Amino acid sequence: MNRSKLRQLIRRAILALVLSLPTAASAEEARLVTTTGRMHGTLDLPETSPPFPVALIIAGSGPTDRDGNQPFMRNDSLKQLGRALAQRGIAGLRYDKRGIGESATAAASEADLRLETSVSDAADWVAWLRRDTRFARVAVIGHSEGALIGLLAARRRSMPSSPSPGPGDPLRRSCESRSRSFR
Repeated sequence: MNRSKLRQLIRRAILALVLSLPTAASAEEARLVTTTGRMHGTLDLPETSPPFPVALIIAGSGPTDRDGNQPFMRNDSLKQLGRALAQRGIAGLRYDKRGIGESATAAASEADLRLETSVSDAADWVAWLRRDTRFARVAVIGHSEGALIGLLAARRRSMPSSPSPGPGDPLRRSCESRSRSFR
């Protein structure tokens, strides 16, 4: 086989590979007005037609932003999760907690932040999602402290919930447990 045909074959193989990748999802900004300021988030949306399910993604403890990053640790874990859900037909809303990222001004001071405030914020985001007719149902996903916040917010909004798997649970069980929320 000559070089020209080999290059053409490689180009076709690359094109086929690119076309076989999952459809890219879109993202839009989300804003929640609170008594102390605006909170900001990102809504990862599937390319399919609504209505579709949506998951509220709540970060764990510490200064973790909507993407799953902290000042000295960048991994984009929550951003990857939101996009992966959207590619599978499930919208995902991830948000900056009070005092973090674009929601920094929503916190009067760090000393005033309480678990109850975080639960209220998550419950308000659930209500915000429920008002949007694009979403068939709402589920809550939380990591670490975000799992506790999610359980309490779900209870407050009278949502069916199951405990988020803890640190000792295998990843497979964690993924299976979350996927049952959408069936």
